[in-house]
Amino acid sequence: PPTAFEPKPEVASTIVRIRPKAPPFETDMKLFEEVTRLIFLQRRKKIKNCLKPLLNGRASESSIPYADSRAEELAPEQINEIVLWLEEYGD
Repeated sequence: PPTAFEPKPEVASTIVRIRPKAPPFETDMKLFEEVTRLIFLQRRKKIKNCLKPLLNGRASESSIPYADSRAEELAPEQINEIVLWLEEYGD
């Protein structure tokens, strides 16, 4: 509390503990984190352009879920759909 300090501060302090929640879906977390990192590194690019390094020409860009969306438009569940697609059709 502010009374524990001299001079007494004009604001009160609070310690907040943040605990990560488990994702609401089953996924390969390593791939999920890699995809999330890739799409947010260039968040204004479309998903199909961000994922080119992972595809190596093995799958059609037009078949990527949310290919014409941008990272900032996607919910975690939608990113997971991309991860599941990559597990099936990517490297």
